[in-house]
This record gives sequence, structure tokens and C-alpha cells, in this order.
Amino acid sequence: MARWSRGMVELAGKAFAGLGGAAGRSMAFGGSLAGRIVGGFLAGVAAARYQPIGGTYHDAARRDQTNSDWRTGLASADQSILDELDTMLARSRRAIANDGWAASIQGAFGRYAVGGGITARSAARHPTDRRVGLLREFNAARDRLWEERCYTPRLVDAEETKTMPEKQRLWMNELVAAGGLFVPHQYLPDPAATRLILQEVEYEQRDELVTSHEGRPVRGGIEVGQWHNPIAYHLHTAAHPLDDYATASARIPAARCYHLYRQDRVRQRIGTPWTRPVLARIRQLAMYEAYTMVQARGRAANVGFIAQEQAAAAEMPAAVAQRLGLKQPTAAAADDAEIRVNVSPGLWTVLKPGQKPYMPTPGTPDTMYVPFVDEQLRGIAAGTGLDFATVCRWYADGNFSSQRQAKLDIWAEVDWIQDLLFVHRICRADLEEWVTLAVGEGRLRAMGFREDPTGLWRRAYLATNWQGPPRESIDRIKDEAAWDMAIRAGRASPQDYANEHGTTIEQTLSEIAEFRALAAEQGVGDVVDAWLLKGGAANRPKTGMSPDDPAAGEEDQEQGEGEDLAGLVARQHVLKGLLDDDNGSHA
Repeated sequence: MARWSRGMVELAGKAFAGLGGAAGRSMAFGGSLAGRIVGGFLAGVAAARYQPIGGTYHDAARRDQTNSDWRTGLASADQSILDELDTMLARSRRAIANDGWAASIQGAFGRYAVGGGITARSAARHPTDRRVGLLREFNAARDRLWEERCYTPRLVDAEETKTMPEKQRLWMNELVAAGGLFVPHQYLPDPAATRLILQEVEYEQRDELVTSHEGRPVRGGIEVGQWHNPIAYHLHTAAHPLDDYATASARIPAARCYHLYRQDRVRQRIGTPWTRPVLARIRQLAMYEAYTMVQARGRAANVGFIAQEQAAAAEMPAAVAQRLGLKQPTAAAADDAEIRVNVSPGLWTVLKPGQKPYMPTPGTPDTMYVPFVDEQLRGIAAGTGLDFATVCRWYADGNFSSQRQAKLDIWAEVDWIQDLLFVHRICRADLEEWVTLAVGEGRLRAMGFREDPTGLWRRAYLATNWQGPPRESIDRIKDEAAWDMAIRAGRASPQDYANEHGTTIEQTLSEIAEFRALAAEQGVGDVVDAWLLKGGAANRPKTGMSPDDPAAGEEDQEQGEGEDLAGLVARQHVLKGLLDDDNGSHA
């Protein structure tokens, strides 16, 4: 009815849009007002006849009996979510709690996007003097205080139970299960350390009873402004409304609360579970597996049957025999219809004449069970942005190339999660607020942080290298050779390598120095030095790998002349260890 009404309004609009047109003036009514109205209306009707209405042009908009169950109602972004969010939340959380595939999806995002935590490494440099370079003293102090804050629950968690990596993993879990969460942040003065705490508030803690505040609309607990921008959040932070009696909610300004969610549509102010596109499919697959299991158990419970090859004697019903005064069937006669066998090893059963044993072969699950389940899982994996092997935790059917492609695809999927959702939405803002507080408290010495009117020093002190979980390789030798080639060609830096592997250049060089010092104490310093210098050069891609390099092969010849036996043996052991790790061999 609403669609028909809107069509009539559009038709009338097109008709009156033609008032005063040439068609109206050519009518017999002349130039009168009535003539112009009628003429324009008829001209509009004629024009409307050539407009594709009812979806007759696009098959995607066609409505007939074959797609009558295909809903065509329109809804805004928030309206389409808020009306059904409670149902989606309940179903998504129940699926993750009870279904292995849904739990695997949540775990995969947690492993790849967060892992052991998204780490911030200070990278402050002098903003004007390039010769000074890194501000090493400040970087070391900031990293030390930041690590203390991240791994001390009292300094980072409102509940005082979680470290920063644990909180980040919880954020990722909520994104998959619920589509988002709120993270209010509050500064609490503490003489021991800079205490900036974060509190996780799930979507079920929104106050949906508040509909307006000071004339501004509140939708689903989110107060929005003129441009639909979030102004504040109305949340139950002290008590969960599903646990205790619903107390008054707190109004938290948007500047004091992070809202972590993925925006998929214009004017969308709340997220949806990431399992939403595949939630129905996950449930149907779980039901199919459960029914198949019940059927298989039922068939397996029937050990066998007895085939009666000769006609059995007809038995007279007991009521008829009693009325006729005949002998009623005895219990022994009734037992003839069943054979009860005490199953034990070495038992031989003697059947009655005319009876033949029949041992059925269970037909459930049949040969199509595995292909059907795999096909459903492929669709589920694709709908969540993961690959089949990751969701199933099954890698035996692939090779190095397919697994490498799957890894690249997953990393492309989680890159925006790490960069846009975590780093840009919450991690960077949290770090900048903490550094500002630490400088204000005098725990970090940062000359010019607040005094510089240009802001150059402030930006310099806030420079950060963000590191996600290390991206381990499945073909280490090839990937390390590729990194070596990229660094030597100037297409990448050692810091890029360190960021991807979750470490720093300073840490790597420091550990190498400690290793060399320990080797010197043990009297094998020369062997280790030869291994580090010559072994590293020997494992690099040779200049001959470049097709237009005139010095192809010269490096091999020069190294071969001065190579010593100890360095060769050391490199062979390292190479064997790498090969054993990649091939799964422990020989």
C-alpha cells in the first residue's frame, strides 16, 4: 500500500511538473487556467507512461510470484539495525558459545588482528635538525613507562583485571560477536604512575529508554547532533541492566568515550555482528550436522535384523480368542516375533527354521556429507572475510602457494582492522592522551611539548611505530630472501622488517651484541663473527640474480676463495634448521 501511494504521488508530481507546457497550450481549452492545468496533467501522464515503473527495467527490482518473499521495504541505516539488534546479538553470542565454526571465526580474527597485542614503539625525532635524528633518551623513557602502563591492570583497566593486550583481544571478540562496543576512558590522579583507565561497555548496556536529551534525538543510546554526529552515549556503566535492577544510566560525552565499530553504510551509528551475513547459514549447518548425527546413531544402534523367509503362523488377537473361548496367545508365542541375544565375544546364535540374519550397512553419513559440509563452510568463510582453511583449521589439502595466497588475503583483511579500527579509532588517541598526561605530571621530560606554538615538537614526541602481531612465514627462506632484496634495493627499510616481525632495530642489534660478547667469553668469538659476517652474506641473493648485472657470479667467487671451514659448517647448521622447520622434519 505504501509503495502504491508513493507511486501515485510520483505520478501526480510528474503531471503537475508539466503545467504550462506546449502540450497544455495546444489543447482545445486554450490559454485558460483550466486548460493549462488539464493540458499539463495529460502531458505529465503521457510522460509518466515512458518511465519504467514497478521494476520492469531492472530484474533486481522485479516483483512477481517467484520472489514474493523477497522483502522490498526501505529503512535507514540505524532503523534497520536497532529494530533487530537484540535478536542478532542473542543469536550471534549463542552461536559463538555453542558452535565450533563460529568460535573459530572469532578466534581467527583475534589471532591475526591482535595476537599478543598491538604495540606502540616511540619513534620521536628532532623536528628541525636531521643531524640529531632519534631522541633516544625520550624514546626509551616513553617505551618503558608505556609498557608499565599496558601490563599493569590497575593503570589501564577500570576493573583492574586485564592488561592492554587482553583488552584488545576482548575488543576484537566484541566486534565479531556484537559488532562493536563502547570504551569510556577516565584519568585518575595517582602518585605512583600516570593512571588512565579504560572500561569496556557492551551493546547490551545501552539505555534504549532515553529518546531525547535537550532537544537532540537519542537512538539506541546514542545522542546525535545536527549532522548526525555522536554527541554523547547513554550507558549503564555501574550495573548491567540484565544482571541487576536497571538503575539510571550515565550520559558520557563522546569526547570521553570511544565507540569501536565498523561503519558499512551512510549515517550508521552502531555496528552489527560480523557473523550477521552467515549467522543463518551457521545455524542451518549446525542443525544438519545434528540431524545427521542422530540418524547415524539411530542406524548404528540397530545391530541387525532377522529376515523371515517363510510365512509366520497367524496369531489370533487376545480379545477375539477370549470371546470365542479359545486358548489365548501365550507370552512364548508373542516372543516369537523378537529374538533377544546377549552379545558377547565368541557367541553363536541358533536361529529358528526359516529365519536368516541380515546385517545392514549404515548409510549415514553418505559420501556427499563431507563435500556438502565443506561447500557450506566455504560460503561461511567467504562471508566473514576469512579463508576455508583458517575457519576449519585444516591445511592438509593446500600447498605452499595456496596457503601463502590465503595468508596474504587474511592480512589484507586485517590491515584495515588494525589501522582504521584499532590504531586510528582508539589506540592513537589513547596514547596521545596518556603522553600528554605523563608530560604534564612531569614523568616524561619533553622540552617544547606544550610551549611550542607551531606544534612541531608535540607531533615529534607523539611519533609512533605501531606493531601488530608478527606475520610469520610459511616459506621462511624465500620470504627472508625477498626482504633482503627489498632492503638492498632501497624499496624497504630495516625498520619495516622490524615492524612486521614485532621487534625494533635497537633490540635486534642489542641482542646480536650480547650474543657476540657471550661467544667471546666462551672462546668462540672468531667463529661466531665469521658466521655472522660471511654466513649472512652467503645467504643473501647474489648479484647474479639480476638479469642485467654484468658482475653476475663474482660475489660467489670472491667469497669462496676466503671461506673458512668453521663458517661453512655454521651456515650449514643454520640452513638445515630452517629447512627442518619449514618441512616439518625433526631428523
